[in-house]
Amino acid sequence: VGSRRLSVDSACVSAADSLEAATRIAFEVAEAAMRFRVDTVVVHIGASKESGSFLRGADERGRNATFLARVLQYLETPPCLRRALVPVHADLAMVGSLPPESRVEFMPHHLRAHREEAPFRDGVVVAEETNRGGDAEKKTHKSTLANVGLERLVRIDRAVRPGVRVTLAAPSEDSKPWRVAGGAEARERNGGFWGFDVFVAEGGVPDAGREGAWHESETVKVRIDDVRVVV
Repeated sequence: VGSRRLSVDSACVSAADSLEAATRIAFEVAEAAMRFRVDTVVVHIGASKESGSFLRGADERGRNATFLARVLQYLETPPCLRRALVPVHADLAMVGSLPPESRVEFMPHHLRAHREEAPFRDGVVVAEETNRGGDAEKKTHKSTLANVGLERLVRIDRAVRPGVRVTLAAPSEDSKPWRVAGGAEARERNGGFWGFDVFVAEGGVPDAGREGAWHESETVKVRIDDVRVVV
């Protein structure tokens, strides 16, 4: 499966007149990333120095880009893992105003608990507990337990630092551990899309793909008009 990248100019946030409208713009970008099945979204700081006045720290350079990237990362993360992986921030105050699909199976890797037959699931490694003198003490070193959104924790086939997000392949038998597979394998087995990574970059969208680490990827460029993504 070839690499695809979506490049978006963070200046689109300046077109919004409120945090709610700006959050909706981020939602439209996430929808475009899913529709075009990209594996990377690059938010370009661009030349614009204006930031949405409704953003805390609006005078900071690249503030539009950090806002857009933060909301995109939130939307890409499976809902059952957001509490563990996405820190609380004022930029996310209006995500509750987004359409319901942003909270339930918005993307292929956003799976509900009853979807136990899914061959892959994203999860977060959780600390194991030991009992010493009657007190539960969480281990600070690596763990083989993960939360994958099911009603139970699952055992994985290698020790990983707690708090790390992992993509796991479900075992053929319940007695076997889940295998740490990685997003590339899940993407290949799922028709070429399994979420996306988000990066912030200098320069504008016209510079995308000319140089640097992304020159071998296919680039999808979008612009935002009235809170709509237009190819």
